[in-house]
Order: sequence, then C-alpha cells, then structure tokens
Amino acid sequence: MKRKHRRDIQDDREDALVPHSAQELQTAKDVAGKTWLTYRASPLHAFKEERLADYAASLRRHMTADCQEAVGQRWRFLAAAYRLPGLAEQHGRVFAFVVGLKSVAGKRAESPLFQAILSIARPGTAPEGAQGRGEHPAYPVFLLRGNKTTTDSFSAWLYGQFDSRVSQLSFSPYTLARMAALWGSSDAPPKRSASGAAEVLELVYKAPEYIPELNTIRLTIPQEDMRRLAAEMTEQNHNLYKEEDDKLAEVRPGLLRALEEHFFYHFRISLSAFLLYRISTPVAHVNSSGKLKLTEANISLVFQQLAIYAQL
Repeated sequence: MKRKHRRDIQDDREDALVPHSAQELQTAKDVAGKTWLTYRASPLHAFKEERLADYAASLRRHMTADCQEAVGQRWRFLAAAYRLPGLAEQHGRVFAFVVGLKSVAGKRAESPLFQAILSIARPGTAPEGAQGRGEHPAYPVFLLRGNKTTTDSFSAWLYGQFDSRVSQLSFSPYTLARMAALWGSSDAPPKRSASGAAEVLELVYKAPEYIPELNTIRLTIPQEDMRRLAAEMTEQNHNLYKEEDDKLAEVRPGLLRALEEHFFYHFRISLSAFLLYRISTPVAHVNSSGKLKLTEANISLVFQQLAIYAQL
C-alpha cells in the first residue's frame, strides 16, 4: 500500500474543517427553521464517535472525486463531522455532517454545499412489532439538505464507509395524524407569528380525485384548544387503561377523529374521505413526501418519533 505523504495528511486535516461562515449547525437549535428531507438508513457498521475526524476526511475525498466536475475546478471541498450539542441524550445521539467549498484562491463559500443530521436512537426506542425492538439498535434517521448530486454522493459514501443504505421516508395519512395529535397537543410553549397571532395546528387534506373548488381543505385549531381537548379525552379514558402509554395511544388517534366529526357537523363534509398530506404544529411542519421543518420547541421529541416511524 502506498504510504501517504505528510503534506497530504495535513491537507486532509485542513480540509476537514468547515469554514466558519458556513458553520450553521453549531447546536441543535440551528437545525430548526430549515427544510430537510427525512431518510431511514440501515445500521451503520462499525460507526465510532471517536473517528468523526476520519469520517470527515473520507467524506471530503469522496465528494472531491465524485462531484468536482459539478462545482468546477476553481473550488476545493471541505467537510466536517461532529456530535451536535444541545439535545436531550436519553433517546440517543445526534451528529452533523457538513460539506462546504473553498476557492483555489482561499476564499470560502458563504453557505454549505450539503448538510446532514444523523440521529441514532438508543435500543428499545422502537414500538412493539417494529424491526428494531428490544435491545437491537434502532434504524438511524438522516435529515438531508442538498441537491440531488450531493445527496446521491453522500448516500454512496455511506454505503462504502458503513455498508449502510438509505431510503427516503414518506408518511401515510395515519402517521401524519398521529404526529399531529402528539405534536399539536404537546407541552411546547405557544409560539407566535410575526403578526403576534398564536400559532395553531393546521391539517391540510386533499381529495383522492380532483374535485372542482374542493380539491384542498385546511383545518386549523388553536394550540390551547387542542391541549384542552386532549386533556378532556385523557380524563374520560382514565379508568379504561392501567398503563399511561396505552391510554395516550388511544387518545391521540381519537383527537383527529373528534376534529373530523366536528368538521362534519358544521360543513357536512367527511374529512375521512380525503387524504391528510401536510401538517403544521408548534413542534414541526411535515408533509407526506418526507419534507420536514422543525421549530425550536421540542427537537428531541421529533427525533424520538422519527426513529420509531423509520422502523415501521
């Protein structure tokens, strides 16, 4: 095997550093406010936190070989991999992978070329019946931001480095309904828009077939009303279940049914005949194709739930 020259090793170390102006992912709060695509991954073989610097250097070399033609010869790739602080760790670990650019003249690009968030849940996070249940590791979840070229290149690097394949997550109307019920009635402090109005839970339905003037329906519920309804339904079911988790599991889908029945009472339109395809909550905004935008309200809760949905 050819021994690496000392200068090559020094270049790897320098280019493994993301430029300061592009270091947007310094804490968990920096994940919020951006639109991500969600992916499930098979377990990462031999992934070790103490080797993050090596992974960054490997990713830089791979991107250089794979994407240099796409960005042009006047740019050099930079990469970083690090543990993302600021998240509750009882559910697992969260890491960031960032790829940036630096010109041959030494000027660094203002924005990252590619960003990835890796969430590795602790064993036992999966629900009963899911593939990752018990003490087996849960499937990792990635949030990715980048164009198709960089996303495909990163996916190829994951496979070569960790023997891990990724696939984009999509969410069924039932899964979106559970997210809406859980995140819409969460204990996150109420957020306010730029106009000062309190944030609401928004459910967006679309018709399975085109219906003139009724193709999309938006249902909005103030967060406080959602909490009150959840509390009332929990109290009503208090004597039906011994375990708190069982009780809440019944309440959460029931919340959406109650809202749909309320809508039918007033408008004589059955929302159950429509497809729920987008939700906006005080915790996150997500659609059926896997696009996700988090708020700062409860990022740990979102990662915990995504780890569960990735295994179903």
